[in-house]
Amino acid sequence: MTENEVLIKTPEEAIETIKSNMPTSGYQMLRESLDMAIIALKEIQQYREIGTVEECLEAREKQKPKAPKDELKINPVIDCNGAYVDADTTVYLLCPNCGEMVGIDENVDKFCRECGQAIDTENLDGMEDEENQSALRRKVGSMREVLFRGKQIDNGDWIEGYYLKADWNGKEISAIIPQNTVLYSGNTIDSIIEIDPKTLCQYTGMNDKKGKWIWENDIVSINTYDYMEPQEDFFGQVIYAEGCGCWCIQQPDDEKPIPLCECEGSYQTDIFVYGNAFDNPELMKGE
Repeated sequence: MTENEVLIKTPEEAIETIKSNMPTSGYQMLRESLDMAIIALKEIQQYREIGTVEECLEAREKQKPKAPKDELKINPVIDCNGAYVDADTTVYLLCPNCGEMVGIDENVDKFCRECGQAIDTENLDGMEDEENQSALRRKVGSMREVLFRGKQIDNGDWIEGYYLKADWNGKEISAIIPQNTVLYSGNTIDSIIEIDPKTLCQYTGMNDKKGKWIWENDIVSINTYDYMEPQEDFFGQVIYAEGCGCWCIQQPDDEKPIPLCECEGSYQTDIFVYGNAFDNPELMKGE
């Protein structure tokens, strides 16, 4: 045995050692002290089964109700032709501890389902008033643009802007004029960027949950919820279906496209862009 070697390694071993070395006669104060030490060690064992001291303090702190954070989300209302109609505003209530959603508008849970934080449901302050919501609706309505993108002929990179199809020096080309480009009389081919017409994609007017623009031929997943309870999921390629006259999602295992306006949850719809049919064709094959 070395000088620094520990003989008693667990509370259980300490309790058994104290019991086996308890004085058999006299030493009443020592016996009582050892009995109290055994009780204290057993209590420590019980608390350790619950968690560390830090974990217990954190759990106690979470039982103190805190007001949720509010986040105003603006959802453009798009008709079946992809045109902007209106903007629907929803206030999402977020857990002040972990940021997970705990309610919508004034409907809020008493506890966060993710971390257990108690939520103050009595004082829902900080909600956006109707005047501010109306101003935001008008701002969204003024931002509607018909944009396209395509892969450049020279390097294969994506370019976004306004689509142009023209006869250029006896050659019919498909091209993109980048946004904010100013064209003057006599401009050369350098003012516009030629693209592969097979990669031409139109902006749908919609964004995913992270704010990323959703383009034609993007591969997306759509998760719908009925007051935070999963309702139905969709996964596929965004296409414009002539038969439906609107933007649709074409799922790999379904021949019939589903209009995006039908992929709506009762309370919430989350859309995520995973890639596109040109850069990530394997996604539609389940690879």
